[in-house]
Amino acid sequence: AALDGEIDLVAGCFSSTADKSKASGKDLLLPDDRVYGSYQEMIEKEAAHPEGIDFVSIVTPNHVHFPVAAAFIEAGFDVVAVTAAISRSELLIALEKGHQRLAPILDFTKKLGAHADYRVGRLTKGTLEKGLAAVRPIRERAANMVDFSDSPDAAGLAALAIAYTRDLPIEAEREIGDTFVVSYPLLSGSNKIRVVLESLAEMGLLDRRKYDQTKICGYCESAHLEHGEQCPQCHSSLMPESSPAAKNNKGKGMAAITCRDCGAITSEPLLVLACMDCGMATPAEGAEIQNWYHYDLNEDGIAAACSGRLPIMRLEDMLKPYEQACSARDFLLIVDNSLKIAVRYKRPYSVLNITLANADELRSKHGPKAASEAFSNLLEIIIDQLRTCDLVMAREKYQCRACASCCNWRPRSKNAITIHSRANGVSTPAASPPPSRGAEEPTGQATGFGDQ
Repeated sequence: AALDGEIDLVAGCFSSTADKSKASGKDLLLPDDRVYGSYQEMIEKEAAHPEGIDFVSIVTPNHVHFPVAAAFIEAGFDVVAVTAAISRSELLIALEKGHQRLAPILDFTKKLGAHADYRVGRLTKGTLEKGLAAVRPIRERAANMVDFSDSPDAAGLAALAIAYTRDLPIEAEREIGDTFVVSYPLLSGSNKIRVVLESLAEMGLLDRRKYDQTKICGYCESAHLEHGEQCPQCHSSLMPESSPAAKNNKGKGMAAITCRDCGAITSEPLLVLACMDCGMATPAEGAEIQNWYHYDLNEDGIAAACSGRLPIMRLEDMLKPYEQACSARDFLLIVDNSLKIAVRYKRPYSVLNITLANADELRSKHGPKAASEAFSNLLEIIIDQLRTCDLVMAREKYQCRACASCCNWRPRSKNAITIHSRANGVSTPAASPPPSRGAEEPTGQATGFGDQ
């Protein structure tokens, strides 16, 4: 690389012995403060250096290659190529720790499969140049992404960002040797990512394409299952064993199985699907079917990935930033205690049940993004009517409750709040103050407020 004039060697650790490393650095005409006695020291000081290295090239023996590479990745440095044979899980863990899940991967082992963005069996100058050129679009897109590593929606944003930076659909495929498990190699290779992908599809950020169906565990919903047989008497697992007691008229042995736990003999064992995750068994005949999909990133998904924010579709999540928000348990405890005080001192106390009546209609007509904005606007209206000493909680997906003490307001109307839709967008009605319930009726509650 130095012969081409494209890269300058500015720092390094050149031996496992500090003295030898210093001597090698002197031969390479490097300043003493950029020559290190260990790779750990190099990581620490280069991370703090105002003109630290752009990337690191690791040329240690193969058996120590990945630990060094992983340490640099976790510290946030780019590693040009990992040439030692490593597992996909090891590499992904290192990228996650270093907040570099979007970093392009050059694989010169052909062992990383779909996780690698460029794959070739041998590292040479030519293959390295081609690999760097191939992943340049990925680097350019990733450089413009918002850092979402600390976001509570990091898993979903990572899935969107990986699909966007690679410009690839999220394809499902069967695990080799397992007819039940479906994975998504572009992401983590784990079937658990399906929950995240389905959530993104429900938000309208991914478009589904039907792939296949599998049976799932009736207890933990895992698709990691194996066929098995159980004793119909005691439901213990059965091992095939010929029984002399089971004979047909011609004296030939029948396909009978003896239960080693209860001693029962049967030729018709229960067919089950044994879960490899929770250890429970589900009857094969009544096992639930799960649909699996391929997913395509759409324009709303790209916008969410680039902004680092997902649409918020649950009232519970929307309420989190507000100081009046509390859990259902705390809300009920506080209301119960406050009502007792209101009855004792004959003070008014209000409890409201607020329903977003046309939420599903709004979402279907205007999409998840517009619905999310409308819900947020509505919550601001509700919160504006409350004081800091009042409380609000999410009851169900489209319902919340609010309580206020010492107020004498009356609602303009009852029933549910309706968010009105317009041809040019979405609007929310102005809300009236919450209603009051007298101390003589402590168990009553208002049904809602706002314009219908």
